[in-house]
Amino acid sequence: ATDDVRSALVGDVGRDLSGLVVVACVCLWAVARTVSRSGGAAIAIAVVVGQVLSLMVGVAQIVFDVRSGVFATNGGRPSGLTSNPVYFGALMVGASSLCAGFSARARGQGTLNRARVATSSVCVGLFACGVSISGSRVALGALALIGARLCVAYRRRIAASLAAAIVGIAAGV
Repeated sequence: ATDDVRSALVGDVGRDLSGLVVVACVCLWAVARTVSRSGGAAIAIAVVVGQVLSLMVGVAQIVFDVRSGVFATNGGRPSGLTSNPVYFGALMVGASSLCAGFSARARGQGTLNRARVATSSVCVGLFACGVSISGSRVALGALALIGARLCVAYRRRIAASLAAAIVGIAAGV
């Protein structure tokens, strides 16, 4: 519907708002839904690894106070591998909730997989720190709502992840 079809489909350099990004996200979801359980888990782990890289860039933006270039902060707030701190915060919320789900499911399988629970909980804390440094109030609120929802769904199985999220938010502050 736009006059600038090329920009709508491909986006602009330094911006991640384009039809292709949306289509890629939908395709990734569709692939994850159609592959085997282990294939879906591999895709989820790849997404988490990508978010860890984005978090590392975001932390580096703050620590080194990057003000120019491709990795410059946006108004003093980190954007990680996205073009906007709000997008960065939203992706950190998603990654945090994905890892909290990993932790809760690992505890619920009867065999307590301590390494998986510990790793997932640490990742929850790291991503919660990413939410905190993003400065996005909406992302912080979303993280709180997701935490409340996970408490209702998993009760005691999610305690380690929630504690990690609180520590991560405090560390970000």
